[in-house]
Amino acid sequence: MRILVLFTILFGLMLLAQGTAVQATPEAVEAHGPTIRASVSSGGGQGNAASSRPAVSADGRYVAFSSDANNLVSGDTNGVTDIFVYDRVSNTTQRVSIRTGGEQANGPSFSPAISDDGRIVAFSSLASNLVSGDTNGRADVFVHDRQTGQTSLMSVVLNGTANGDSRDPDVSGDGRYVVFASSASNLVGGDTNQADDIFRWDRVALIMERISVDSNGAQANDFSRHPAINGNGQRIVFTSDAGNLVAGDGNFTADIFLRDTSTGTTSRVSITDGGGEANGTSWLPDISAGGQHIVFVSFATNLVGNDNNGYADVFLRNTGTGRTHIISIATDGTQGNNWSEDPSVSADGRYVAFDSFATSLSPGTSPDLRKLFVRDRTTNTLLLASISTQGIIGNQASREAALAANGRYVAYTSDATNLVANDTNQAADVFLHDFIGPPTLSVDFSAGAPGSIFVFSGTNWQANSTAVVSANGVTLGNVNTDGNGNLTFQIVTGGATQQGLYIISVTQGSAQLSRSILVRDDAPLRPGSGGGFGLPDGIVLDEFIYLPIIRR
Repeated sequence: MRILVLFTILFGLMLLAQGTAVQATPEAVEAHGPTIRASVSSGGGQGNAASSRPAVSADGRYVAFSSDANNLVSGDTNGVTDIFVYDRVSNTTQRVSIRTGGEQANGPSFSPAISDDGRIVAFSSLASNLVSGDTNGRADVFVHDRQTGQTSLMSVVLNGTANGDSRDPDVSGDGRYVVFASSASNLVGGDTNQADDIFRWDRVALIMERISVDSNGAQANDFSRHPAINGNGQRIVFTSDAGNLVAGDGNFTADIFLRDTSTGTTSRVSITDGGGEANGTSWLPDISAGGQHIVFVSFATNLVGNDNNGYADVFLRNTGTGRTHIISIATDGTQGNNWSEDPSVSADGRYVAFDSFATSLSPGTSPDLRKLFVRDRTTNTLLLASISTQGIIGNQASREAALAANGRYVAYTSDATNLVANDTNQAADVFLHDFIGPPTLSVDFSAGAPGSIFVFSGTNWQANSTAVVSANGVTLGNVNTDGNGNLTFQIVTGGATQQGLYIISVTQGSAQLSRSILVRDDAPLRPGSGGGFGLPDGIVLDEFIYLPIIRR
């Protein structure tokens, strides 16, 4: 009996050591990486009111969002919705819906968009004091430059102010172009259609262009909305009720259109593979950085074959291949048994995030609970994103997906209280889920004779960035990460390298990992080629480290 008990204890400890749950949780799925709350103060304190509408930088470092909370930054006393940016690396939060110089807005701000590097944040606001001369009493679109601290008006009229509301901005990856919807009729000449249009402001050339026009420049004969812009700002997609933007538009419902400013052409993308028009309404488009992949929501049942679920679905149009694909299906191809919407697409079109009420897309999900999913179009798998670090499914609705360009991170709004610990504010929060997980660091050999070369490799670090390499606390230099967050470097020893223990550390922001190597005569020689970091004299540690005795 004692043997059985001992075996049971050891088996349980093995399970815990491997991170395996001894008892399954009903509302749990396979975890991917960490989930953090982004709508927090610089000290990590939770907001005292609701946050929503996230936007995320290309590498997932910066998350912009709107919030009614007044405790995310000091001095927030305006009593209105503001726009904030959370830096997940430095764990700091900054308010950006402010005037140049820092004066807070005297009206609410909404709908943030952020550039690839997180520097430029566009948003809509009813405030009249963010720039001088804002006397139109309308919602306008602004940009805040987080590097210079300057706030500028985007819904610009060269001789006066816009005579209508401007809203729903998006910003190009490089931050140069801002697109938005507006009911104003004086942003460009010849605007006489008495309908909301889509406009693009060039922050460098200071040129306003109307986007919701046909290939000949004729204005739309109905309302347009929901603009999204690609990485270089040349391709813009939008929803429109207009029936005159392309030839043969006879479905009398909203469609998705693509305006290519480099060619001056407008085309419809909510169509079948053969170019047939949709038999239902389409809306809420997003576009990849390269401009080839466009995602949208549609009630249409004829965009792909066998679409008979009777609900709105998420689709992707590949303008390079001329193919339309359904996105909101399970890994095994099962259709959603409820509504799906709010898509967001990665830079290369591989990943698409969306939210859905469907219970048929993932096992173990509650009925009528809006959940957040990401589809990998390369592996044809669907992953649940509205989960905790441990894989626990959110216990309330999740929505408003914003996918990082690299597809690794997805930000979203959720009412759930179980995605992170100590979520007690009873308000919607903004979360960021990492599909990959924490950084890793490995070395090919742990010991080698003087003259050996040790090869270090790491994964899941911040992409397209640098990390600091040190040995026993002494900085050796920097190493670059690639677009997937991988890094590699070598520690090169020589015949005169001091023998002993070296603890090699890689540090990037708040993340630090270390691996130790031994240099000693009786270890095998580890030959290699190429350059790397040398080990300076005088920093070696004794290879025998004595731990203090802990008495219980």
